[in-house]
Amino acid sequence: MNPRLKIAAVLGSVVLAVIGVATGKTFFSKSGPVPHALVLSDWSGSASADCGSVVALARQQMQLLKDQSGSTITVSVTGDEATANEPRYVGTFAIPVSERAVEGTKIVGRRQEELLSQIGNRCRQMPIARKSSIFLGLKDGVEQLKSKGCGQQSGCLLFAKSDLQENAEPLIAAALKGGERRPSKLPNPIDNRGIKISICGIAETKGLVKDDAGASKQLTRNRDAQQFELIRKVWSSLFAAPELVTYSAFCSE
Repeated sequence: MNPRLKIAAVLGSVVLAVIGVATGKTFFSKSGPVPHALVLSDWSGSASADCGSVVALARQQMQLLKDQSGSTITVSVTGDEATANEPRYVGTFAIPVSERAVEGTKIVGRRQEELLSQIGNRCRQMPIARKSSIFLGLKDGVEQLKSKGCGQQSGCLLFAKSDLQENAEPLIAAALKGGERRPSKLPNPIDNRGIKISICGIAETKGLVKDDAGASKQLTRNRDAQQFELIRKVWSSLFAAPELVTYSAFCSE
């Protein structure tokens, strides 16, 4: 074969291989379910929550889904009487990914940082909640993910930061106190089948604090060595798929 024809044939094969890989990647990414993420932060006075932690959790989720075209991240915080205990919606955002070969990691990284800055700005507009409506926040979060098609094999994620000291749902609050008066009936479990949930910050709570006038106020009663296990046991019974829920005492930055 003519040397020039041989070189042309080799180059042609390489081009076709590259096109095939790119086409295959696009095909598989579109044919399978698109994973989405949701970040929920306990916004009550007893929880050690701030917008910096919200941004940190959002960054972690974006890194996990950075190669998934079409993925979104929803951010919300817990509500109180002003929202009928429903969570406050910060926003839903498309996770920046590289759509073209000319877009390098620096460009995508800059777009991600701009988005995180936007999330932080919106977060700072959220008023502190006067209750810990955690159960409803988690339940609505799961429903929000389901509305986007999340389910079995979807790879959807819900990341929540909370001390899990529920006080908006009376039955859960009583169960968390333990003792003989612990109720035998709890709200129907949250149907999280197909959705992985990670809850961190259980130990990041506020106990005895002083207000501006110097008066002391107990936001969270003192915990003992068994409290963490009790919290985990009660909350595990509140999920239809407890094996998909993990708990951490602290949130990693």
